[in-house]
Amino acid sequence: MKLRDNQKFNNWFYNHPKLVSACAFSVVFFLSLLIFIKDYTIYNEKEEQEKENILYNVESNIDQILKSGYVTTLSLALTIDNSGHPKNFENVAKKLIETNTYIDGVELVRGGVVKYVYPYEENKAAIGLNILEYEYSRIEAYKAIENRKMHFAGPLNLKQGGEGIIGRLPIFINNEFWGFSVVIIKMDTFLKYSGIQELEEKGLNYRFTKINPTTRKRKIFTDGNDDFDFEKATKVYFEEADWEIYLLMDSDYEAYISALPFLIFGLVLSCLFAFSVFLILKKPAQLKRHIKLQARKLLHSEVKYRAIFKEAGLGIVHIDENEGVLEVNSRFLEMTGYTFYEISRMKFSNLISLKGSSFQKILNHEKFEAKLSTKNNSEKHIRITNSTLSLNLKKTHILFIEDITKRKLAENKLKHLQSRMQMAIRVSRLGYWEWELETDKITWSDRMYEIFNFGKEQNLNSHLIVQKVHPDDKKLYKRQIKKILETKKGSTFETRITRNKDGKEEVLHILGRVECEEENGKLHKIKGTLVDVTEKRQALINLQHSHQMVVEQNERLLNFSYIVSHNLRSHSSNIQGLVTHLKEVDSEEEMREMLQLIEDVAISLNETLKDLNEVVHIHKNSNGIISDLTLYDFINRVIKILHREIKINDIDLRVNVPQDKKVWFNSAYLQSVLLNIMSNAVKYRDPDKKSEIKITFSEDEKFKILEISDNGIGIDLETNKSNLFGMYKTFTDFKNSRGIGLFVTNNQMQAMGGKIEVSSEINIGSTFTLYFKK
Repeated sequence: MKLRDNQKFNNWFYNHPKLVSACAFSVVFFLSLLIFIKDYTIYNEKEEQEKENILYNVESNIDQILKSGYVTTLSLALTIDNSGHPKNFENVAKKLIETNTYIDGVELVRGGVVKYVYPYEENKAAIGLNILEYEYSRIEAYKAIENRKMHFAGPLNLKQGGEGIIGRLPIFINNEFWGFSVVIIKMDTFLKYSGIQELEEKGLNYRFTKINPTTRKRKIFTDGNDDFDFEKATKVYFEEADWEIYLLMDSDYEAYISALPFLIFGLVLSCLFAFSVFLILKKPAQLKRHIKLQARKLLHSEVKYRAIFKEAGLGIVHIDENEGVLEVNSRFLEMTGYTFYEISRMKFSNLISLKGSSFQKILNHEKFEAKLSTKNNSEKHIRITNSTLSLNLKKTHILFIEDITKRKLAENKLKHLQSRMQMAIRVSRLGYWEWELETDKITWSDRMYEIFNFGKEQNLNSHLIVQKVHPDDKKLYKRQIKKILETKKGSTFETRITRNKDGKEEVLHILGRVECEEENGKLHKIKGTLVDVTEKRQALINLQHSHQMVVEQNERLLNFSYIVSHNLRSHSSNIQGLVTHLKEVDSEEEMREMLQLIEDVAISLNETLKDLNEVVHIHKNSNGIISDLTLYDFINRVIKILHREIKINDIDLRVNVPQDKKVWFNSAYLQSVLLNIMSNAVKYRDPDKKSEIKITFSEDEKFKILEISDNGIGIDLETNKSNLFGMYKTFTDFKNSRGIGLFVTNNQMQAMGGKIEVSSEINIGSTFTLYFKK
């Protein structure tokens, strides 16, 4: 029963070939009509995308011009101090215009009146103009003040002649309006760098307009017909200047013409298909085979067609699992310059270079960027959109390739411009430099030529700079440069240069930063700043010298006070002891002897006072009074001072010093040193044994050496060695020990370029070795 129904159904087709053919014609023509509509839509989308790309470029260019104007006005505003006076206006304005091709002039407008202009000759006619009253600028000037942000007026007629755009940044000091920082962009410059002029050269239908702030009517700044349809056009609006740019693509007629072949082809195909169906219905056997074949072809064509035309207007490549190229479109052949035969013999990964991941890993992503190598060995930046297909259990990839070279160049140019602008703001009195490593080319600011005393016609390179470096600093300089090259990191260091032939030195503080290529990280440029810190460094040295002089003066004053107290106390003690003993004398002979001793002490006291007066003179004279002193005479002078103690205590004193030996020393210091050490030898004698004091003399290559040895109670050096020469440090239980003598003695020896060493043992004795510098 079921078989009979199927046969009846088939027989109905065979019995109505015309009706079936008509239905077949309708179906095929309907599909063709769908393809026509699809192609028409794709064409319009392509035109719309092209229009958006054009407007995007114009918008990016104008946005860059406006940002550049804002950075320039902000940099110019920073020259104004808190009192409202600009500093280095000419220099800063010159550097800003030199580093910014978009700007034709700058102004500072104080209280609404133009006070400063640059370049002067081109803009001097604007000086004195009150823009708050000028009819072409008054409304937009007040708008900038009210909004407290930058506003671009124009295009308008300039006071100094011509037509241009005025960018005004309101300046407030302590929340009070000071005036404007202004940039001037001539109309020709604006049209050139914004890309609007390119629209006109391409013959595109566009309008550059603005709502007039006075009349509130739209003003059109470009030529064209009056029948421009603003409603259908695509618009870009710039809030900073109230500009509107409209672009209209007259593509409807072209879209119909472009899609019409598909409609004609569909009509012909529908007729042929209907005719074929008519013939097939008469031949059932042929019909079955033909239906299977057509169904297979139609399915394959539909899938491939939908993938290929999804992103029309781009480069399209169809590759297999092994990166073999199956199909490409004409746009991709134009991009590479290869023929299909040449590309089909390559792997697709050989045509592109990737950063990081392998090509097979990147195919797992929908979109990625790469570099495309062309036949003429040039490279293009591309964005690849991957669409994966599975046919007959095999995976293939359709790649849609967009050329983004212009956008990459614009981004790199923007980064470079921003880098130079930021550096220009910091330059001021600093020297700015750039060193391109591949060419060894060095670019300098004017300040650098002044520092190195080079003429601007001089061809600069790294070897020429090294020749200027001070010979003692060349190794350090080369080591710093090598460190930057190896680590690819910036550095800050100082070095000296020889500026003139007379050998004058200057100290430079150098700041270096690096720039590396994004693709491979290769270091290609080093740039930075340089400042002359010679005067600053000299001032620091002078300050340190002054501080050292003050410290030394304080030490000398302290030593002086110790000398006065210590030496005078010795004399007063002697006089006091002699007077006490004099009261107990009975015989006239002892009386005369005591009086002679008092006279000797008085004479010694007088000499001490003279020496102290000499020390006072030393404090006034930074060079001091130093002379050749006979060592033997000073030893005898000290022995006379200590004569009473030596005699009373029956001390065996042996002096083995040549009478002609002299030392280069201050006389007051020498007597103080000898008196301190010899009086200590007497004071700290051992009462249980015969006391001895030995004084010997010797020499070596650098010093004249005086040794004073005793057999007294000694010093425990293991416990007290670190505090031996400390102030108020005592090492015995003697009642009159104050810990001053050795401190003063050590400081006096060091002040005269000498030193003192001590060796001692408990209950055996001590040896003080004095080293006098030759």
